[in-house]
Amino acid sequence: MLFMTYDDQPVLRCAVCEKPIMLSAEAAVAYPRGIEPGEMHRVSLAHKGACLKKAVAQLANPHGHGLTMELLEYGDRLRGLHKQSV
Repeated sequence: MLFMTYDDQPVLRCAVCEKPIMLSAEAAVAYPRGIEPGEMHRVSLAHKGACLKKAVAQLANPHGHGLTMELLEYGDRLRGLHKQSV
């Protein structure tokens, strides 16, 4: 989850344990398997390790368990979208 503090500082919070994520290298994004072209689904931001395993299991569907991506890679892809729209 994404939050903002009173002094405009971004805060990332784990979707599983709800504790702040202090280092981006300690986080990953989990998303459902089987997203079809043109579809969008929510993703879960979680601490790597037990929280990420739980997030992946929660995203299980008929296509299987959820997939993961490093938070930094997800950020890189977001920046790529921004570059395309400018």
